[in-house]
Amino acid sequence: MQPRYWPDDADVYGLIFLPRFIDKIGSRVFADWTGTEVSLSEVDLLPELTEANIGDRIIASSLLKEHRPDLGQQDFISSPWSAADNARRHELWRIAQQLAERERNAPSRCGLRCIKAEIRRQSCAGELTLKIRRVSGGPFEAFQPVWWNRDNPNELFDCYIIDPEYPFGERPSWKPNTDLGSLHRAKESIKSQLA
Repeated sequence: MQPRYWPDDADVYGLIFLPRFIDKIGSRVFADWTGTEVSLSEVDLLPELTEANIGDRIIASSLLKEHRPDLGQQDFISSPWSAADNARRHELWRIAQQLAERERNAPSRCGLRCIKAEIRRQSCAGELTLKIRRVSGGPFEAFQPVWWNRDNPNELFDCYIIDPEYPFGERPSWKPNTDLGSLHRAKESIKSQLA
């Protein structure tokens, strides 16, 4: 989520929107923190080409387009036209795998993962109080640490929202998404968190 879409902090209640809290921690802990890390998406490693799904293939094409435009546009989705095309495709796939690994292991993403892991750890241990607010100006509710217990707990950091009625994503398709809560962190001990 880009900073321009972040809700305001709830200063009256001593709360800060969680991405701003992450940014404050990052700027204190990491000398090379630029402030853009909070909006970075996670990059997964790419499997072998024969095991890749459509999403993996699109990501590989995007990585090559962004980092190696000199290699030209690569289509990993349609069937290869020839043996030579297949060999080139596998060669480019290896380059895309290297790019994905480089992106995943970039210091900015590693630092961001460390901060998120510490937030989860402290939240689960009851050391860090998180709140959610369903609508702007509405009341705040406690974030339940059990909501981190999911296959991919980092998905809560993707948009910094959660549906407290269906925290694990099983919301019926007929029910509108009007009850999503944005995650906030109590400001009272930010200085102790940053120390």
